[in-house]
Amino acid sequence: MNTEKTKSDVREEGFKSETWYYPLTVVTPVSKYLALALFVTLPFFGVLVGNRVSKKL
Repeated sequence: MNTEKTKSDVREEGFKSETWYYPLTVVTPVSKYLALALFVTLPFFGVLVGNRVSKKL
């Protein structure tokens, strides 16, 4: 009988461990799209705010 653990076995066991922060580290499709939307829109928002502030100075 072979009792050695493969890398995939260890990886699966790591995901099964229930810790208090486990739900915070799961990447869901919703979180992926939210991160993408923020990554795209926030730089434009920053440029718009920066232009308005510079005009006031």
